[in-house]
Amino acid sequence: MENVRVGTGVPTHAQIASMFFSNKEMQEKAAKWYIDNKGWNEGRIKHEINEFVSYWTWQKEGEKVNWQSEKGFDVCRRLGRWLWKAEQQGKARHEEMPKPTGNWFKDMMQEM
Repeated sequence: MENVRVGTGVPTHAQIASMFFSNKEMQEKAAKWYIDNKGWNEGRIKHEINEFVSYWTWQKEGEKVNWQSEKGFDVCRRLGRWLWKAEQQGKARHEEMPKPTGNWFKDMMQEM
């Protein structure tokens, strides 16, 4: 993973966001976490993560990408909220899902 060296401590929110948005494998691991732990449909979660990445990495010419324009950007919290809203709009599954809990990034880092 770029920008983070083993033994340097916990990565910052900006480092995590940068890694997530630039690393397709990390996005796929997040999708797998939601499939395994939250019961999401594989096609729907991948679609929602792609929409999330497209929205937050959109860049107006000469400006920062959307996520970098935010004062603080916690990709774990933002993705959880994005998916919760998708769920509430009835896009993801038919049964109800509680507000986001768990931390897919923390779980993924423990596996590495």
